Formats: sequence, C-alpha cells, structure tokens
Amino acid sequence: HRVALPIRDSAGKLRGYALVGHDPHATLGQILTKLGVVLLVLAFGSWPLVKYIVSPISRLTETINRVADGDLSARTGITRRDEVGQLAAAFDTMVARLETLVTQERELIANVSHELRTPLARIRVALELAEEGNDEEARRYLRDIAADLGELETLVSDLLTSARLDLSRGADALSGSTLLDADGLAEAAAERFERRFPDASLSVRALGSEHTLRGDEVLLRRVLDNLLCNAQQHGGGEAIELSLAIEDGGDRVRFSVRDHGGGIDSEDLPRVFEPFFRGERSRSRELGGVGLGLALCKRIVEAHGGEIEAQSDVGDGTTVAFWLPLERASAAN
Repeated sequence: HRVALPIRDSAGKLRGYALVGHDPHATLGQILTKLGVVLLVLAFGSWPLVKYIVSPISRLTETINRVADGDLSARTGITRRDEVGQLAAAFDTMVARLETLVTQERELIANVSHELRTPLARIRVALELAEEGNDEEARRYLRDIAADLGELETLVSDLLTSARLDLSRGADALSGSTLLDADGLAEAAAERFERRFPDASLSVRALGSEHTLRGDEVLLRRVLDNLLCNAQQHGGGEAIELSLAIEDGGDRVRFSVRDHGGGIDSEDLPRVFEPFFRGERSRSRELGGVGLGLALCKRIVEAHGGEIEAQSDVGDGTTVAFWLPLERASAAN
C-alpha cells in the first residue's frame, strides 16, 4: 500500500527513500479528522465567494421589501457588472420610472384640481348674484365662465388624447393613420387659424410639391393648431411664420412655427414640454391655456416617430419645430 520515492539533493545525488501512500492501519477517527480539516479549509476558503454572491442578493431583497412598503425612493445602489449587478440595475431603473409615473400622476391631479377651481368659483358667484337680482354683474361673470369652460373643454380633450397615447404605445396609438400630404396639413392649419384669428398675421412657406407622410390627421392637426395658437397668444401681435422644409436627404419634413414675441427665459426653455408647466410671464389667465398643449404635441410627434424642440431668445421670439418621417416612395420623388 506504500510507494518508495527517492530523495535527492540539489546535485542529484540519492540520499534515501520516503514511503508515501495509504496507511492501512489508520483508524476511522484519524480519517475523519483529516476529512474535517479539509472541509474546514474549504469552508474558510470559499467564504469570501459566498459573501460576494449572497451580500448583493440580500441588499436587493431588502430594497424590494422597502418598495413593496411604498418607499419608491429606495435603490439597491449595486454597481457590479455581473448578472447580479445587471439585475439590480434593471430593478433600480424600473423603480425610478415607477416613482416618476406616480409623481406625474399626483401632479396631474393637483393641476387639474387647480384648473377646475377658478371656473367653479365663478359659477358659484354668478349663481349667488343671480339669486340676489344683480343680473348685470351675473352676466359679466358668465362671460368669464364661458371662456373658462372653453379652456376646460380643451383640458378634457387633451387629457383624453394623452390617455389614448398612454394606452396604445407607438404606432398602435395611431388608429386613424393614413397617407397625408405635408403641404395640405400646413395649408389646412393656416385656414383654421385665420378663421379663428381673423386679425392675426400668418405667413406660410410650403414645400410647393407633394411629399407624403403617414400619420393620424386628427392628432397632427392638433399639433399644428396648438403651436399656432401658442404663437398667437405669446407673439405680441407680430407676424407668425409657418414654414416647411425637407431635411436629412429627403427622409424627413420639418414643420416650424415662429413668433416674434418676448421669448422664453433660458431656465424655462428646457421645461416647456412638461405637462402644466407655464413660465411666469404666461401664468396670467388672460393669456389662456392650462399648460398641456406643448406636452401633448411632444407625445403626438413622438408617437409618429418624430422629434420636437423649442428655440428661443428673450426679446426675439420663439421657434417650435418638429420633424416627421416621410414615406420612402414620396421622398424618392
């Protein structure tokens, strides 16, 4: 059961033999002792690996429990690049989006409640005046109520459109998608604008040839109407420009609406597409609007696979432009 191994010095000279191998006379206790030592060494050696695996999982579990209890600010903070790190990063991203959605929902309820308060208060005052027999004062309030109700109708319509886009993502939201001529959209928008604001000045620079895009005509009309209405409200009575251009080698059409009003402060400009955001200069009820128009425009344009942006200089007006993809057959023409 044993083997003799030669023992040599550094010069290679034989110095003796060593017997190695299994000792048939070893007791069970000795074998178990040796096995226990081996297992103990393995346990201590593998502990760092076990801790490396278990620790982030424990932290992830703790974060999940916090989120389940309603703490949407909880994050794992795990930055590893392995599979556990990827899982933690995906979870943190999901919770961040959920927190944003919940915050937006709360802001939506607060803002809608605020917008409802003014017309409801005016209706109450008008009723009280009518009951007191003050017909002239009641009629004055009713005129203001009519304007408020018009804004509320727009608010409800915008909310329903936004909900439609939420329920059906991307192209699925465009149930009325058809082939549309870019010039036709702009010219129809100009006609609606002139009927609504007969004293306003609007210039249109169309493409002059047929360029077809695919989209929901009702929604795209909403975008152009909102942009032109905003330009009229904030343009200071100056001429408004609606222009179209083909860009990116004929792949996209650019719709641009420019006013020559007071412009938007640089700190406000990045927020103009946020729901219910209105800069300080436009918070007056006389200017109208509830702050959903540009946010809805952004949603509609992105649902069509396009982009939208705003550029402005204080004292030199504002330009809002959006790009929509053209049908390839049309672009080739």
